[in-house]
Amino acid sequence: MDWHASVYGGRGNGGYHSYRDYEEDSGASYGAHNEVVPESKLKRRGGAAYFRAFDVLSSNRMRDFTCTYTDDGETLHATVHSTENFLSDYDVSTHIDENRSDFNDSSCTCPAFGRFGGMCKHVLALIMAYNEDPSSFTVNGDESQQSLRRRRSTSPMLERFMFDEDRRQADQAKNRQLDLLKQVSAAEQNGGVPTAVQGSRHLPIGSVHLELAFAKNLSSGCTIRLKLAVPSLKLSYVVKSIPGLLRVVRDQEYYQYGQKLAFVHTRDTFDEQSRKMLDILDRAAQVRESLGDAMYYSSIRQTSGEGYLLADDEMAELLDLFVEGKETVGFARYGQPFVNARDMRVVDGDPDFGLRITSEPDGGYTITHTAHVLAMIDGHPRSYAIVGSTMAPSHDWIPVATDGLPMIFRCSREFASREQLALALCGEDRETEQYVSPRDVTTFSRTVLPQLTVGAVDGVPVSEPDDASAAGDSAAVAATGESAEPAQQHEHKLLHGLIADIPATLLATIQQPCTIELYFDRDRDGITCDAQARYGEKRFHIFNGNGRHDGVARDTATERLAVEALLHYFPRPDGPVARLPEDDDKAIYRLLTEGLPVLRGLGTVFSTPAFDGLTSMPSPTIKIGLSMRSDLVEISPIADEVDPSEVPLLLQSYHQRKRFHRLRDGRFVDLAAMDTSEIDTVAGDLGIDKDAFDDGAVDVPAFQAFYLDGQADDEDKDDGFHQYVENLKVIDPNRYQVPDSLKPILRPYQAEGFRWLNAVCDKGFGGILADEMGLGKTVQMLALLLSRLDETRETGPNLIVCPASLVYNWAAEAEKFTPELHVATLAGSKDEREAILSSARDYDLLITSYDLLRRDLDEYRDIQFTCVALDEAQYVKNHATKSSQAVRALKAKHRFALTGTPIENRLSELWSIFDFLMPGMLGSYRHFRSRFEMPILSGDDIVQRRLQVFVGPFILRRLKKDVLGDLPDKIENVITVQLEGEQRKLYAAMEQRLRASINKDKDFDFGQRKIEVLAQLTRLRQICCDPRLVYENAGKKSAKLDAIEELVESCRDAGRKMLIFSQFTSYLHLIGKRLRKDDIDYDVITGGTPKKKRLELVNQFNNDDTPVFLISLKAGNTGLNLTGACVVVHADPWWNAAAQNQATDRAHRIGQTQDVNVYQIVAKDTIEERILNLQHTKSDLAAKFVDDASTTGGSAISRLTKDDLLALLG
Repeated sequence: MDWHASVYGGRGNGGYHSYRDYEEDSGASYGAHNEVVPESKLKRRGGAAYFRAFDVLSSNRMRDFTCTYTDDGETLHATVHSTENFLSDYDVSTHIDENRSDFNDSSCTCPAFGRFGGMCKHVLALIMAYNEDPSSFTVNGDESQQSLRRRRSTSPMLERFMFDEDRRQADQAKNRQLDLLKQVSAAEQNGGVPTAVQGSRHLPIGSVHLELAFAKNLSSGCTIRLKLAVPSLKLSYVVKSIPGLLRVVRDQEYYQYGQKLAFVHTRDTFDEQSRKMLDILDRAAQVRESLGDAMYYSSIRQTSGEGYLLADDEMAELLDLFVEGKETVGFARYGQPFVNARDMRVVDGDPDFGLRITSEPDGGYTITHTAHVLAMIDGHPRSYAIVGSTMAPSHDWIPVATDGLPMIFRCSREFASREQLALALCGEDRETEQYVSPRDVTTFSRTVLPQLTVGAVDGVPVSEPDDASAAGDSAAVAATGESAEPAQQHEHKLLHGLIADIPATLLATIQQPCTIELYFDRDRDGITCDAQARYGEKRFHIFNGNGRHDGVARDTATERLAVEALLHYFPRPDGPVARLPEDDDKAIYRLLTEGLPVLRGLGTVFSTPAFDGLTSMPSPTIKIGLSMRSDLVEISPIADEVDPSEVPLLLQSYHQRKRFHRLRDGRFVDLAAMDTSEIDTVAGDLGIDKDAFDDGAVDVPAFQAFYLDGQADDEDKDDGFHQYVENLKVIDPNRYQVPDSLKPILRPYQAEGFRWLNAVCDKGFGGILADEMGLGKTVQMLALLLSRLDETRETGPNLIVCPASLVYNWAAEAEKFTPELHVATLAGSKDEREAILSSARDYDLLITSYDLLRRDLDEYRDIQFTCVALDEAQYVKNHATKSSQAVRALKAKHRFALTGTPIENRLSELWSIFDFLMPGMLGSYRHFRSRFEMPILSGDDIVQRRLQVFVGPFILRRLKKDVLGDLPDKIENVITVQLEGEQRKLYAAMEQRLRASINKDKDFDFGQRKIEVLAQLTRLRQICCDPRLVYENAGKKSAKLDAIEELVESCRDAGRKMLIFSQFTSYLHLIGKRLRKDDIDYDVITGGTPKKKRLELVNQFNNDDTPVFLISLKAGNTGLNLTGACVVVHADPWWNAAAQNQATDRAHRIGQTQDVNVYQIVAKDTIEERILNLQHTKSDLAAKFVDDASTTGGSAISRLTKDDLLALLG
């Protein structure tokens, strides 16, 4: 069916015949299922008269209805009273042709009959009256003709069921078709107590039994009656009020029945079966109580007296207790007293109604049955059927149980689903014999037969198939003419459902269910689809159409639906297989994204691995990969599941607004699902045209690396990029030495600032020293200039630009702190300033004001400065001022800004400063304003964080409260341990070998043997810690480990947390092993611990009760805040005392509230003790060692002499 034709009107059909049309009924309420002439035809032929016919019927003016049967139908006649008093009554008649479901030979004496072409409202009203109630017509003629005629009509209730089912199936098929086409359209648009017990109020446990009887109500639910019996006393009483019984049991009350029975109603007095019944009834009663009488089901009214009404679900739950049990249930017919209730067994299984279908000579079929459905109890999940015999008087019971008792059947779900058919065929008020006319056989085969279970074929019993029992599953056997196998040849299997004896000829009329199977494949030429319709074991290529000799009644509607669906995605094939060419990307993509979901709703889709490869559609996220190339950062577009070389082409397709992109391996990428937000954000922040990545990688200045570092995953950065960024983030304290003259002066934070300034210089960047006022930014800058004096005298002077009021202050500070610098102030007359500037290279430092710089700018143009620093840099916050423009015009190798307030009012001030420091880093101001300033002013926290990442590495800011607050005391202790036994012997041997090696070499050159000697010194230190670090088979005795264990236990008992540092991660492992043995919890950080995990462990340690943190010295001597600990243990003294102190400062820092105890565990009379002594005396040797600790070149340690090394060895 064409979608537009279905919804908007036909445009013609092609291929298959169109569906049967069904129009909505708008007439008789009887349901139009016994209509001899369809209402739709009456409406069409009668026109406006059709609606006036209702007035004739509703006014009751039509009477004397008669019917005369003929060979092809019946002739109807009636009299209509005229509305005009002066006119006679009208005689109206018509003939019904049942074969054509039409009427002809009509007549009426009304005036309108002739005027409207042999049609009037009275004729239509006559037919409508017959359609609605044929029994209201008096039949003319002899009884034999009446009987024959009546036999020729399908039984009304059965006919009604068949037409109901037919209409339901047709509507279902039509809805499937429309649903399919809607999917296609949407896809297109969206791409008293005996003496013995008188003395006791209690009866024995389990001595009371409840007997159940029930009757099925006509409307809904069941009425039950309970009888309370005490078998041991041979007493029984009818329970007059079931709610009352429930209440006394619930409250454990004493209650008397007549003169012989009274007892306390505890639950355990009742037997197990009765207790279960009470539980079910109690739940039912509570539901009614909670809802209230007025709110309980409107169709349920509680009966008075001994009856109690239950819903079908509740009744079914009670009957479940009796299934296949010894207890019986009483059943009374509706309207009969419970005294007449018949005891019945409750069994699990479906009833056999003795249904038998036999063929008639006229081509019709007679349906007989030997049992009636007396009542159905629709429970969930199981239903029950009460069955009566059609052979016994008054439909009495069928004695089917072994003890002769009738049975109540707990039906299978299959039978329950066919309840309406069971009632239509075997209802109590149905005829024992029903008839299906020849013209209704097809409908009967389509609607009824598939719902029957084949118990026999032409009287020969058959065994139930292993996988099905419906008639439809036996049709294939009947169709091929094979005889059914007798049941006795097979192991008996219980049949389910409506069991019937069905003629083979009738079974052959059942249409096998049609299953659509679609086979997809891919070859070099493209995509193929072999669409097949399967009927049992037979298959047909649906594109080949229907054949006359298929041997199967084919479901053309289902097949046509599949064809129509496939033609939405494939061109009509010449043969049985549809194909899409390999180069038709658009059609293949549409099939994969739109077609497959639709086609899977039609049937089963099978596919080869070659085809499946196409259905795996990646939904990539375009990310950035980072690498360093010649001091530039290379940004490459990358994506998971996509070859890196194809990502630029993928981006091209995306920017060209294509729906999809096809990869070289044939897979498709849905570009609408592709996420480019990461690379778009980077491009936007850096001012890069998004299309630039369409050609591959893009290079940006190195200062962008620190921003990019926060925008990419670690695995997407190469080693060079990692190292480049890390070198500024983590500055080796020994890399930049404070000038000797300033060492006593600079505070630790100032020395840190000095090192930061140097690191920024070495990277070729600019930076803002934004310490809070009073923290000595001046001295930090002077320290930088002094440390780089050689560079200055090679490149050119340095320049300080400051407010005029600070020019001489700078000069004074320079004189005070860095007298080594040759300083000149540009504050005199024009001539004086020009004279100084003309000989600028004679000076190390020039100092001028913003105003004078602006005036003298021309004289500055030819001067190359080593470093230009702007003090109070907020003076150039407005980038449009002449002062701001002047400082930008200066030529300098390094640029810095000193200000305690880099942003006073607006973000543009920050941009202005950075535009001086590193022009272009934040792009143009227009770009900065739209990308950062405006979103941040609007409250965009994400953009604010991005800007912080952008500029953060180039700003150093400390506050007074952070750096000048008083810290708790740091108490340093040395714990000396004595090596003993094996450990002492191993150390002495190693030390002796190294000494002998050095003494043996008369021309010892440390520079040449550095690696060898350092390795031996390291082994000595490892033996001091634990011999197992060097010798695998060494004993477990370790003086240091014992001392650390004792210290840990002491601190734990005192509630003090501790950090243990060691250079050797293997030693940390041994310490951890000893702690586990002692059941002491600990955390650990080594160089292998991911950075994010380190932070998590630090936060966890600071907030929980873990007593010990094991930390590798290199991994944890910087960047960690571990103020949760107040004890620091250095398990092995390191060469670099400064690094060791930094490790100590993980605990002794701002935020620490306790005195910090620092313990160094040192092995007596070993290299460790000598290193410690050297550190304390600050000897030249110690200086060489300490200075060289973290360097990679080892220039200082290479200057150690033979005597120096022998002194370390003692």
